[in-house]
Amino acid sequence: MLINYLIMNKFLPYLTSIFLGCTFIISITGVSNELFNSQYLSTIFGTCFASLIACIVSLLYQTNNDVRVSLLDIFILLFLFWYWININNVNSIYNIGYICLILLYCSIRYIPKIQYDVLYWCCIISSLILSIWGYLQQYNLLPSPNPNFSVTGPFYHPAFYGLTLSAYLCINFHIIKFHLRNQNQKLIYLFIEISCFIIGIPALILSESRTACIALVISIIIPYVIQYINNHTSKRIIIVILTSITFFILLIVSYTFKPISADGRLLIWKVSCKMIKDKPIAGHGKGGFEAKYLYYQADYLSNKGNDSEKYIAGNTHVAFNEVIKITVEHGILGLTIYATFIFILIKTKYRHTVYVLISQSILLLIFIQGLFSYPNIIFSIILIGTIALAVLARSAYHSQKYIKISQRYICIIIFVSVIPLFSLTYKRFLNYHSLYNDIQNTYKIKSYSNFNKYLCDLKGDNIFLLFYIGLMSKDKNYTEQLNYISILEKKYPTSSLIILKGDLLRKKTLLNEAEKMYKLAANMVPSLQQARGRLVFLYKEMGKQQEAYQLARELMSEKVKNYGFNTFKLHQKLKDEFPNIK
Repeated sequence: MLINYLIMNKFLPYLTSIFLGCTFIISITGVSNELFNSQYLSTIFGTCFASLIACIVSLLYQTNNDVRVSLLDIFILLFLFWYWININNVNSIYNIGYICLILLYCSIRYIPKIQYDVLYWCCIISSLILSIWGYLQQYNLLPSPNPNFSVTGPFYHPAFYGLTLSAYLCINFHIIKFHLRNQNQKLIYLFIEISCFIIGIPALILSESRTACIALVISIIIPYVIQYINNHTSKRIIIVILTSITFFILLIVSYTFKPISADGRLLIWKVSCKMIKDKPIAGHGKGGFEAKYLYYQADYLSNKGNDSEKYIAGNTHVAFNEVIKITVEHGILGLTIYATFIFILIKTKYRHTVYVLISQSILLLIFIQGLFSYPNIIFSIILIGTIALAVLARSAYHSQKYIKISQRYICIIIFVSVIPLFSLTYKRFLNYHSLYNDIQNTYKIKSYSNFNKYLCDLKGDNIFLLFYIGLMSKDKNYTEQLNYISILEKKYPTSSLIILKGDLLRKKTLLNEAEKMYKLAANMVPSLQQARGRLVFLYKEMGKQQEAYQLARELMSEKVKNYGFNTFKLHQKLKDEFPNIK
């Protein structure tokens, strides 16, 4: 009996908490850089494998108690399935990752006891890893995977780095605040906590992520503002006004820091409003934003857009605002579900513990990030949010109705789900790893037929399809290539994809259709000159000398947003064809 007690109440809680905490570390470091599109996939696979292993460890618990599944649990699970899962692309690695996280939520709710201090120290380690990673990149001791940014951490873009680091710093701050208030922590531990927080702040600034900084400040301030208001109701109006002014000042400062980037977001939101207006009730469907936004942007810029908007417009597939994205894809009905989810989380009564406060702050931070960025596609952040939801559900007062389910049945459900998920995740990992190795062999890149074996499993990966379609150009199989382009342009269009389609139509002597594609690509992203450059030479081929000359003159005289080697070659070719243009 004593041995059983020690195992169930001492050993297993620490063991499961260690594996659960390791998910934080693995989600940021990833599992392998030798993957196709590695900076994204490595993190996703790391999150998947770590989550599944944590689920397996949770099965070691054997108690005779029933598991109480509350209405809050049911609502959270239904919301996550609706919010994350894309039934039109079930086998995508994103869907697999989301299902792993949903299963992890179930496992955390199933575990009788969690050692939260173990989770916290894993968060401290993760924060320190991210901070040191950024400093090493700043001083060129570690390479950045993105040539345009020096500090990105283990990710491809600094926004991913900043948003993730801000989440860990949020956890770090609240624990420090709790330990300072209660004075029940050893000084050496408190010194480590404060040091890690101080080390993390400059690293966060190096990421140049305004959203991450704003979200961190708000997630730190708001919980204590709410507590103060509850204790001093007479000063409620003054505190609300001061908090609103602070938030407004933060927005102004962030706008002046990068005005062009901020104007780009405003353009996206303006065009998105037109998408919402067209389908206000049910929306454009899951994935509808990335599938249709560029077409709406092309229509807006060709009819109403000014020169400034045409200059800042880019190949956009994210809304930079989760509320707008949900409304675009699911309409007013989806927005109502999202608002209801937030309302239920706020109105539910929880036990007053520091872990509840941290979980609420993390979810607030993710919500604020979602108003200006895209945390919903960063798996290291989604993992933290999933665990925060599970902690809140564990800490809720279940005075409402709940369902009792035998622990044995929950154990069977988790076990039956983990095995196929682990197998499917590992199979996808091998697919991408094998694809990476094939890409290293230059002779295989010469023909798309060498990559046909990956189509069945990876056809849901838009980046792979872009890569595959690009290879098809070398084999001159224009008809088949156009078929794949038609598939991809309906779910993940880009200006370069539309230009490629125009090139193929031109090779098939369908000149009028090619002209339409070049114009569409030019309207999607007017600042890129490649589409209009194609139009110049198409007009010459069609005998439209005047139109070709005027367009060539426009290209040579306008300010270029990103002057690269392709733009240099285009200008040289234009000078050769039109020597009279200065």
